[in-house]
Order: sequence, then C-alpha cells, then structure tokens
Amino acid sequence: MTSACSTMSGIVKDPEVRVAEFKLAGFNSEGVNIDLGINVKNPNAVALKLDEVEYALNVAGEKVTEGVFDKGVNIPAGGEGTVFIPLKFNFASVGNLLSGFMNRSFVKDYELTGAAKLGIFSIPFSQKGTIDLNK
Repeated sequence: MTSACSTMSGIVKDPEVRVAEFKLAGFNSEGVNIDLGINVKNPNAVALKLDEVEYALNVAGEKVTEGVFDKGVNIPAGGEGTVFIPLKFNFASVGNLLSGFMNRSFVKDYELTGAAKLGIFSIPFSQKGTIDLNK
C-alpha cells in the first residue's frame, strides 16, 4: 500500500488505505462477481467520509476491470471501516483466467491501483498480492 498526501500543519493526519480481501460473490452465464474489500483507517479526531474509490485491477498481468465506486461510506473518528466494492467480470474480458473459476480453484497474482477520495484527501494506493478464492 502506498499513501501520499500532505497533512495540514500536522493537524490532520493521512488516512491509511489498504486492500483487505477478495471474496467470490458468485458467477452466472455472463461472468464472475467478486467483492473487493478496501479498508480505510482514520487516525483523526473527526469522522471522514469516503466519497469514492477509483480503481484498476490487473490479474495475472491482464487488466480485467476498472471503474469508480461512489457510494459514500463514513469512517469514524479514530476508527476504521471497510467498504466492499462489487466487481463484475465478463467472461469475454477475463479470457484465459477462466479455467480456475470453472475448476473452483483460483489463485492468481494481482495488482490493484487507484485512489480513495475522502473529503479534502485523495489518497492514491497500489497493492500487489495474490487472490485466493479457495478460502
């Protein structure tokens, strides 16, 4: 995870953004649905609102989806919250990644990039890891 934004004279601290989890939400004749959990930690004494998350997801080196999730989520003062972003993958767009879904076994490397917008903050993030939908 990378977080980069300026604090205002040390009064407001930077929130932290990280990928929490991937969950298989289901699949149908058109494609696969995955819920992406993004965790936001608010170290400040005032609540923040997560206004939107822009994202792009590469799996096994292929861009499989990108978009903007704009459902507002409140992050309590001194607390944290997780927002689940529903990702939909058309079978046509995931091409050679399908064999794992069909065999109910899916472990692939991913890279997620984007920005979380919280009021005056726009916090870029980039995270690499492994999606393991066998859990």
